[in-house]
Amino acid sequence: MTDGTGPLLLTADLTLGCLRAAAGDDAGLLRELPTERLVALHALTETWARAHRLVAAALDERLHAAAAGPPALTERQRQVVALLREGLTIQAMARRLGLSPRTVGKHLERVYRRLGTSDRLTTVLRAQQQGLLLPLGEGQRAWADTPATGAA
Repeated sequence: MTDGTGPLLLTADLTLGCLRAAAGDDAGLLRELPTERLVALHALTETWARAHRLVAAALDERLHAAAAGPPALTERQRQVVALLREGLTIQAMARRLGLSPRTVGKHLERVYRRLGTSDRLTTVLRAQQQGLLLPLGEGQRAWADTPATGAA
């Protein structure tokens, strides 16, 4: 499996196999195991139970996030993504918005976090896919040339 679940599922399968063998039709198997094997089996089952809880919690979180719909972006974050779509640098975005480059960078970091992205192209594509950006018409710019402060 290319998604990284292969080792986890293999471990779970092996653990379940051990449990089935230990609690199988022949219940006398547990009585015949040496104490150190019983301790090892107990530790293995405890580890598997912890892993199961962690995986279940992670899956619940992902499913809940997927059901909640796209993450909300603030108006300023939408403006930053719109300017990102134009291919502007942080410095150019800062000039256009009337903000410091550091502030624009912080907005961009928060957008990356909210959208679960780590680069500009993926961020713009995900924002468009989730309906967070309106499609641009022919020759239309994403943001007006005047800064957000109202100065011309």
